Amino acid sequence: MTLTEIYKLQERGKPREAIIAARGRLSETTVGSRFWEALMHIIGDCLIDLTDIEEAILVYTELIVALPDGSVAWSNRGYCLRQLGQLEKALMDYDTAIKKKESNAADSCDGILLCKAAELAHALGDEDRAFSYLSTAIRDFPDGKHEKRLLAKWLPG
Repeated sequence: MTLTEIYKLQERGKPREAIIAARGRLSETTVGSRFWEALMHIIGDCLIDLTDIEEAILVYTELIVALPDGSVAWSNRGYCLRQLGQLEKALMDYDTAIKKKESNAADSCDGILLCKAAELAHALGDEDRAFSYLSTAIRDFPDGKHEKRLLAKWLPG
């Protein structure tokens, strides 16, 4: 099965089938290759769809170990940790994802990731950090709906 066909399984709401197909192709590729990375992301994303968060964390951790400069695995693992209520660890992963995106000219940071980090910092009571993330998001993405929603939520009146 091709990578496109595996993606289509995921898009059609067939995460179990996509995981089986992706895992079947892993043995044909080299750890750390672009193809391996794409397969691993499909597996992790499908595990999230199946609410197998602990297993998804293991997949994203494997991605991080093999490709530590990629930001998506850091962000996705942060999302999973947040789902488990591990907010400090989640924020650390979001921080790392933001730094990885900022250091890679081809991979600019996005407002949604900054807002996720702002929400976590806010939930942890670190208002200065929360507003720092949010102000960066507003500065870099002035038309962003996520940024405006957070700003409206946090500011009185």
